[in-house]
Amino acid sequence: SPFLAWGLLRFLFGRVLAGPQGAYQLLGRWTALLSSVGMLALASWSAAADQVKPHWLVLSFLPFVIVAPLFVRSRWAIRLHLAWGMLLMTVAALYYLAAPLPTQWLGIHDREAVETFGQEQAAAAARAAAAQHGAELIASNTYGNAAKLAFGLGTDSNVIDLSGRPGQLRLWREGLSDAGKDVVIVAPSGTSPDSFATHFSSVEDLGPVETKRFGQRLTSYQLLLGRELKP
Repeated sequence: SPFLAWGLLRFLFGRVLAGPQGAYQLLGRWTALLSSVGMLALASWSAAADQVKPHWLVLSFLPFVIVAPLFVRSRWAIRLHLAWGMLLMTVAALYYLAAPLPTQWLGIHDREAVETFGQEQAAAAARAAAAQHGAELIASNTYGNAAKLAFGLGTDSNVIDLSGRPGQLRLWREGLSDAGKDVVIVAPSGTSPDSFATHFSSVEDLGPVETKRFGQRLTSYQLLLGRELKP
């Protein structure tokens, strides 16, 4: 919030308070500063750059938020800060609840907003394809997409994550004999079967699936059929 910015600068770089409050201030100050420096270093390191998310820094500013009234003495600043927060939360809630209408009106592509809805439609198409081709599992290419897919299916009992990265869905399936099973894959639109060639004996393109809301297009997914999974 811009109305807390001056107080945050005082917390980080201003005079240290006396007594226990000062010790807390120093602890919070160095937590925030070292976290910021560490994140900047990771973001500059190409091997980790695509893994670093700016919002991870939010927790490093929690110590300041707890004692913010000690550094923001103006009642008007506090009132404006609260009003600002309520305004942003209201706009964000309406933006997501009305998706995809706001993205169309604004002429922007917001993957997070449009993929928040329509998971039941993608899941229904995947379930139908699995029944048609005799596939036992349904998968996606990232843990986030796989989790949304499980939400649409209403169960995670037959959902796997093919990203190869550690995740809860992979942990839950440890010890299960998934090798050799056929899998229906729900991937982002335009995904090539070659993207999953190392996971299966063969991969077949089953075509696109489009999701809609309020009669408007949300997004589209690519359905693929992987034969004989190689975990």
